Amino acid sequence: MSKHKLLVAIFAVGMTAAVFAGCSNEKNTSNGTITSGITLFGNKYTGSYTGELNNGNPEGKGVIEVDGDIVSKVEGTWKDGSLDGKCTITYSDGSIEEGDMVENRFDGEITKTFADGTYNVMNYNSGIPNGAIKYYDSKGTLTDYDWNYEQVPIKKLISQVKDVKYSQLIYYPDNYVGKMIKATGTVESVYEAKINAYITIKDSDGKIYVCKCKNMKVFNGRQSISQTYKVGDKVQVYGYLLKTDMYTHFNDDKSTKYNQYTGTLPYVEVVYSYDVNAGEFNPLNPSYTYEDVAKNPYGYAGMKAKVNGKVNYIELNNKKNTATIKLEVGNKQFYYVNFKYNKKTKVLPAINDEITIEGKYYGIYKEEYIKNVDDIGLVDDDDIEYRYEVYPYINAKNVIENK
Repeated sequence: MSKHKLLVAIFAVGMTAAVFAGCSNEKNTSNGTITSGITLFGNKYTGSYTGELNNGNPEGKGVIEVDGDIVSKVEGTWKDGSLDGKCTITYSDGSIEEGDMVENRFDGEITKTFADGTYNVMNYNSGIPNGAIKYYDSKGTLTDYDWNYEQVPIKKLISQVKDVKYSQLIYYPDNYVGKMIKATGTVESVYEAKINAYITIKDSDGKIYVCKCKNMKVFNGRQSISQTYKVGDKVQVYGYLLKTDMYTHFNDDKSTKYNQYTGTLPYVEVVYSYDVNAGEFNPLNPSYTYEDVAKNPYGYAGMKAKVNGKVNYIELNNKKNTATIKLEVGNKQFYYVNFKYNKKTKVLPAINDEITIEGKYYGIYKEEYIKNVDDIGLVDDDDIEYRYEVYPYINAKNVIENK
């Protein structure tokens, strides 16, 4: 699927046929055919638009036949001359892309079907592809799975990685900044911050890498697909070299103190990583066990969830009509659940209620607390250390009380 944002603008440049008779009103609506220009994926095309018009601009349902080598036809719902609503793009190679447009951008679930009948499905957020890419054969069987990182499939990024000696990263970092590298080693430390997780790993030669993983759900296309780790795990990491530096804290998270090592270290923004001993997550055959979901929170993100448990804690946000539920499913095993309630919601669960959650996995939730809270009155604010417990997160569609 395209790696670029979808930006569409259409403008009338002349009449190619008489406007067909329509019932005029104060908005001057009609049906007709006009010659129009269209900017699609940053490329401009001209073509013939046929459909509903308002003051000479596309408004309502219509289709434009495009003279171009990439796109041949765009059909959909138009508003004020732009695509807004259901849309189908037909490409010159015979493939078809279908989904919703919001303000000229793909938004929501988009399907691209190829000439041989195979297709893939992914989600867009304001024109940017995010999260999983699901690949299907012509019979509708799921055959492969991938994830987007900055609008590029991760498998494609990983295929571009080349082995680089550690000394090269240290002494000639400018040659590698912004390039994909890989590192294999044992986790020496794990630091959780508000948005990121930072791990330090030591390779077989005793060399240290500082690795930054975005482990809160993000919509800028830079969501790290990383497992959760503990000290002692052997991991394989793929990511972009940001720089090499000495650290007293972790770059953009000054609240996370860092003084375990001295000297210049490579700093990597992780795109993909996994526990070598546990193995990579297999999205074609997920187990749905708590242990597997907790280990692979963004592997499961977007998959259907159905979980039974006991309400350990619940907090209501009456302004947003949302409830946050901490659901206990085993010994020290918890899910955090977001649930939007409304007038049709009969009963909200209470603490210790047994309930069933139905919805979708959404990554992780970080439960924040302050280290040494009993001593908080004895220290300056700058000395406060925030800590986080990490749990799998579910967006619930239904909350059912088990009676």
